[in-house]
Amino acid sequence: MSYFPLFLVLFIKFFNYEFLVYCIKYWRFIDILFLLEIKTLNGVMGLISTLLLVISLLSILFILFELRTTEKKRIGQKKYTIKKIQPRDRDILVYLVTYVLPLISLDMDNFRDIIVLFVLILLIFWLSMYSDLLYVNPVMAALKLRIYAIETDLGEALLISKNDKFEECLGKKIICYRFIRDKETVLIDGSRGQQNE
Repeated sequence: MSYFPLFLVLFIKFFNYEFLVYCIKYWRFIDILFLLEIKTLNGVMGLISTLLLVISLLSILFILFELRTTEKKRIGQKKYTIKKIQPRDRDILVYLVTYVLPLISLDMDNFRDIIVLFVLILLIFWLSMYSDLLYVNPVMAALKLRIYAIETDLGEALLISKNDKFEECLGKKIICYRFIRDKETVLIDGSRGQQNE
């Protein structure tokens, strides 16, 4: 989900729109056109970026489904006392400037630049897997979901909330749902519309 902007930029940069027009126009020869397209470096990059974009879109749909299911079924519902709150919204701009913008400027005319691109993407994946950046992304901001780093009576966690004034919950007990089963590191705010103590 957090990689969607990156994959969208790569798709826009590499997708061959003329190839799509030819496929529509000469649909009977699509197999030959496809084979001709993937023989070029740009054709391969276009195919890879298209696949990554589709996988990213499917993951967004899956995560949205899981968020809605978790809230609806109240999976892992507990009351947590909020001891500390830190908004993580500012990290979105850092993500965009640090990771997405440099990829736009890469010139993909030779194999060396393609290797640099893949090394940069692997570095982005590695950094976000071993940090909290995986949950901080522009897609969640566009869906009006806010991310907070919180400390509760049971430990530290990331909280996904639709509440833009969650800071007011400091010191209160709120209802949360576990987003990842058997772990309490990512929680969903269930306090909206419910009475807090």
